[in-house]
Amino acid sequence: MSRYGFPDQNGGDVVVGWDPPMATYFLQAEFAGPDDEPAIWCGLSPCEISTVADLDLIVRRALGVVIPDSIQHHLKRDQIRDPGRFAASHSFDLER
Repeated sequence: MSRYGFPDQNGGDVVVGWDPPMATYFLQAEFAGPDDEPAIWCGLSPCEISTVADLDLIVRRALGVVIPDSIQHHLKRDQIRDPGRFAASHSFDLER
């Protein structure tokens, strides 16, 4: 799993990354303040966010910031190096 952090425009922390076992990108954002829990948490379900472009759109809409180009590059590289195992390792019988 990869994790990259950068600040939002209000001093909060934004963390994005690639989770190969779930085959999804994720976003965790904490607003500046005393709470330890993420204020925004996306990418919890398998295959939920499949492209960096989709992740960047979520970050832009939710936080008003852009994922830095260097982090976008690393995220794309991470997915290429380890594309994810969820679809291959979890099969469901939809006929049941």
